[in-house]
Amino acid sequence: MKKIFYWLIFAPLFFFTGCATDDCDHQHDNNYIYQRDPINKVLMLKFDRATNKMEGVKEFIYEQQLDSFHIDVLTQSFQNYSTVSLIYRELNDTLFSGTIITSGIGNMTFPEELNPAVLYDTVTTDDVVYPLHGFDHIPFDNILQYTYYNLWLEVQKYIIVRQYLQSNPTEKVKFFLYVPYEGQGDYTNTDWFIFIKN
Repeated sequence: MKKIFYWLIFAPLFFFTGCATDDCDHQHDNNYIYQRDPINKVLMLKFDRATNKMEGVKEFIYEQQLDSFHIDVLTQSFQNYSTVSLIYRELNDTLFSGTIITSGIGNMTFPEELNPAVLYDTVTTDDVVYPLHGFDHIPFDNILQYTYYNLWLEVQKYIIVRQYLQSNPTEKVKFFLYVPYEGQGDYTNTDWFIFIKN
């Protein structure tokens, strides 16, 4: 009889003191892991202009938390070539640098290497997603703004791109056309660089 009495007294305590899903230790662990994720990231994608195929990816990770994201274009001229650099204005940090050759083809000098495109998965659905505020063209050397529709159809297929858009849906996606030669040349030697901030 005493056992039944104790059970009636203490059994409700187990129900009232049990942890809710949101308060369990494993949930706290997940929150801790999430808080340690980088706060500010910029995704750079390289796409071949002729084929609209992705050629490489670079993620820049910063400790500083920033809401704004602007890119400035800096150029330097030398005797036989010039350089172009894209600078993350708020942090004064270089995102891209490349050479432009007077009589030849320049190349990207920073980043030194990109992650290969084969490492990144694409979605299996046919839906198309867009940034809520559209696109920004990074102007350089009187290169006119382009219609990005066909290119964007390829860009938005990548899961990592969609993750960035979900993280910061109001940020404009920025496009830069890198032309590594002066004057008339073969456009198949040109590449798109696309920047998305999380």
